Amino acid sequence: MTSSFDSIHALTDSDLLASTKQLVLRDHALTADLLVHLGEIDLRRLYLERAYPSMFAFCMGELGMSEDATYARITVARVARRFPAVLASVRTGRMHLTGLRILGPHLSEANCGALLEEAEGKSKQHIEEIV
Repeated sequence: MTSSFDSIHALTDSDLLASTKQLVLRDHALTADLLVHLGEIDLRRLYLERAYPSMFAFCMGELGMSEDATYARITVARVARRFPAVLASVRTGRMHLTGLRILGPHLSEANCGALLEEAEGKSKQHIEEIV
């Protein structure tokens, strides 16, 4: 049986780079889907049925997420429920979770589109400067 490490060595440089880009795109889509699920679990308060006092405790205990991953995903999932454009920006990779976590408290119906567009592709530091 060959491992992923064995098979990856057979890829040409261009195939490796193309494959990596495809994985990143799939990761963005999967993250967006996860945010939708977490948002719905949060809305339904299903963590209570599983004997967790909070969504945070559920994500760490039931789903095995780290504290940082839990905080970012819950925060962005809640923002995405209010502003669906946030979810689209995650799915396409235009925005990263850290940037959306920072931007979230500053979003409103009036400024959501403009702020997302201004922050698109920017680093954490640049997004902090925007807000």
